[in-house]
Amino acid sequence: MHWNPLMWPTFAAELLAARASLDLSAEIGLALRAERHRLGMSQRDYAAHRRWTLGTVIRLETAAAAMKLGDVMDALDGTSFVLCLCHRPPTPSEAAAAAPDGGPPATGPAAADMIHAPATPTDHPPQPVHPTFWPRAELVARVRGGSRRFAAHHVTEQVSSPPPWWWYAESSRIGTVPPDWYAPRFTRRDRPAS
Repeated sequence: MHWNPLMWPTFAAELLAARASLDLSAEIGLALRAERHRLGMSQRDYAAHRRWTLGTVIRLETAAAAMKLGDVMDALDGTSFVLCLCHRPPTPSEAAAAAPDGGPPATGPAAADMIHAPATPTDHPPQPVHPTFWPRAELVARVRGGSRRFAAHHVTEQVSSPPPWWWYAESSRIGTVPPDWYAPRFTRRDRPAS
């Protein structure tokens, strides 16, 4: 295979693996990063905005599963995301096991109401977030070495050629690898007008 200088990694396999490995804790972190991204705030600014400590923002974005459910729900309050419990219809074997005396499962309006009644009537019930909702850069882009994500308040983009700083700071070093992702400082996201 010939290397084409106009080609760069697509990260397709990494993106599919990242989407497949998403769990609720990771999605809560992505949701809060998306909110910070929308507001154009750093973690420190967002913590001050919500009157939290910086550690709370960091824990919510990296380890939400270790936090209390009430704290997570409070954190998502005021964002465009909510936690929801979705109904999974029982399998035929589960339905038969739940039926009294092994007979047919309970039917009728009361049984249907227990299963299908929404917790709160709304015109647009919450929809589960599909893994493809999250931007590619949020799932795959990491600083070199993979130790951390790029800041949410900067625009992160995949680059086909190294950024200018790499040429004068690192290109002459033996064994240096140019970055695949870059978040220029001058592309800070502006806060929306209030």
